[in-house]
Amino acid sequence: LRDDKWWLVLPVWEQIYIWQRRRKHANEPGRSYEHQPLSPGKEITEAIVAAGWPPSTSLPALRQRPKTKLVQESATLSLVSSSYQLADARTTELAALFLNKGHYVQYTPCGRHPTEFLLKLQSRLDSRWHDTARRVIVVDAYTPHFGFYDSVHDTRTQFLKKQLNVSIIRSRPTFAGIHTATADAFNLIKSRESGGPNSLRKPALLIFETTYALVDLESQEQYRRFVRHIIPSERMWSAMFTAFIEFGLDADSLTLLRSYSDYFLDDSRNNGATS
Repeated sequence: LRDDKWWLVLPVWEQIYIWQRRRKHANEPGRSYEHQPLSPGKEITEAIVAAGWPPSTSLPALRQRPKTKLVQESATLSLVSSSYQLADARTTELAALFLNKGHYVQYTPCGRHPTEFLLKLQSRLDSRWHDTARRVIVVDAYTPHFGFYDSVHDTRTQFLKKQLNVSIIRSRPTFAGIHTATADAFNLIKSRESGGPNSLRKPALLIFETTYALVDLESQEQYRRFVRHIIPSERMWSAMFTAFIEFGLDADSLTLLRSYSDYFLDDSRNNGATS
């Protein structure tokens, strides 16, 4: 699921890369920035529930995971909605919560240009937007997949960069391209926050919106591979809160997404009621 380091699929290079990474970490006086998360505290998970995201039936077992200095709080949220209007009301509230606490938001839309969501988020934050915009990182997965050659998408992207002052990374048109772009977004945050071996990585909210739309161009199998990699991996990183926002999932993909979720909300059939 990476398209920037193709040589790592070769067995020899894969082993060399693993050896180099282990050697690098062994020579560091403390754990690296990636592995030193700042504990998000219980207030974030409490706020998630207060915002209307009910705990999944699998949550009690997940909450039994031991908390250590290596494993801090993390969670996966899933929302299956009937419209962007309903979904935006919930996700902007969630994003505003993270930004107001000084954390990061990484937004990856696949079914629409990021302008719509960001304008709503800016409106919600109002005067605080100026202080929070630098902590919003956008991975534009819509334009390379569905934007085709319309010039309006580039115009709106420039508007977001120059007027809203957000950072935008454009993915390549594959699931692997999206994964690579999200890694680039992580490294961008790292470049801004990493202050040496004792620096702590701030909690982050990663929103993957309408990723299922890409099955029209690739396959359901690729989508399920993406979910199976992203959710468990981000959970292990700690202080990572991953939100999947979807519309029109098939039954198998819905079951898969729900099985991985700490918090699950389905308002696709009953106009906002939870299940």
